[in-house]
Amino acid sequence: MKLQFSSCGQVTDFGGSCDELVNWEQSLIDAVHTGPMMTSLYRTTTGKAFFVQGGVKREAVDDAALVAAGMPTVGVTLLEAGVAHVPYGVPVTRPGVALRNRSTGGMTLSVGSDFVSVAEPVRVVSALRGLPVRLLDDVSLRQLPRVGVPGAIVREAGGSGVFLLTEAGKWHLTDPAMLPAAPPEMPASVLGYFPDAGTFSGAGFVKGSASGTVYVLREGKRRSVSSWPDLVALNGGDPAPSFLTIDQRVADLLPAGPAQLGPGALVFSPRSPTVFFVNGRSELIPVGSFSTTLELGATRLVQVGDVDVAAYTVRNSGIGTAIDCGGTRYLGLGGKLYRVGTDAAAHYTLYDTAVDPAACAALPKAAIDLTRFLRAADGTIFYMENGLKRPIRSIEAWVALGGTSVNTIQATASALSLIPTGAPR
Repeated sequence: MKLQFSSCGQVTDFGGSCDELVNWEQSLIDAVHTGPMMTSLYRTTTGKAFFVQGGVKREAVDDAALVAAGMPTVGVTLLEAGVAHVPYGVPVTRPGVALRNRSTGGMTLSVGSDFVSVAEPVRVVSALRGLPVRLLDDVSLRQLPRVGVPGAIVREAGGSGVFLLTEAGKWHLTDPAMLPAAPPEMPASVLGYFPDAGTFSGAGFVKGSASGTVYVLREGKRRSVSSWPDLVALNGGDPAPSFLTIDQRVADLLPAGPAQLGPGALVFSPRSPTVFFVNGRSELIPVGSFSTTLELGATRLVQVGDVDVAAYTVRNSGIGTAIDCGGTRYLGLGGKLYRVGTDAAAHYTLYDTAVDPAACAALPKAAIDLTRFLRAADGTIFYMENGLKRPIRSIEAWVALGGTSVNTIQATASALSLIPTGAPR
């Protein structure tokens, strides 16, 4: 079949030249079936459409894109091999469509003047799934100035807001600890498809719709919480934590990070002999002796992975039985924390370890404040005075000093051994 070109300019469009034509005898030309006139629009028998001009072929997403660009929609339909020699140009697109790569299946959104590649779970759970899907060759898509947004956490292009994209819309992330170092930017034209879902802050608990695992969102990663006590401790001791449930496909998009350890727990890893006290959400304090943590009431020992320990900052100094929780001082005795009031503080020599309030909240508290009366296992009662524990000689002396069954605290031999002994009272 022979198809006639309308001009030498059209010959040039298709990669030829009138100066280089091959001369055939008329009888040979007449022997070839005459087809339609060649057109700038070249449709293929496989369903593609190319607008051919200037020596390149521009793949069209659909007829609506051709009309919007002022191009014809009527053309010849031939084998794709007929334009195989013509290089690809920038495709003819239009806003409001999703462009699927014929080779990879990847999706690029054409919204406004932007071309944005988004993660498929983000597209299918959101209003973006309503965009009509059109197929384009991989080579065509590579001609477009695309922006890649691979995850579910994005920053608005030209703005400062960072959002978690879910089926409910875009959640504004206001806690800097939740954010990745450099979230990818999403054009406002695409972000506009997500309604405002509200602010996601607080403890940062999130879970997928098809899993029971609760995560803490931190530095753009989902960090698993392994137990209910850890979850309560991370929630500041509140036994009714709230968490954001999102589509499992979106949850799985969040990169997996190390475990989020529970404040106040004791942890160790297989390759390290050191036991650590979990201090808040980001620090570990070495434990020199279990006798210390028993006094504090930290008794839950958990084996974790080496990578989990490596994710935390380790303090150079260890933890003691006297701790400072954001300005409130406590002394650990017999598995409970006794608040150190002004009167008691004057008679105890305490070297406080600064502890995160979340870790403090996870430790048991005594019903009374620290007093000056300590009872040993053998029944001896001591009176604290000027940094010394002074044995009380008799019940009468104990009562005279103000001792009662309520204000006398049972102390372990280990705790008492840390306090110098003075003359009897």
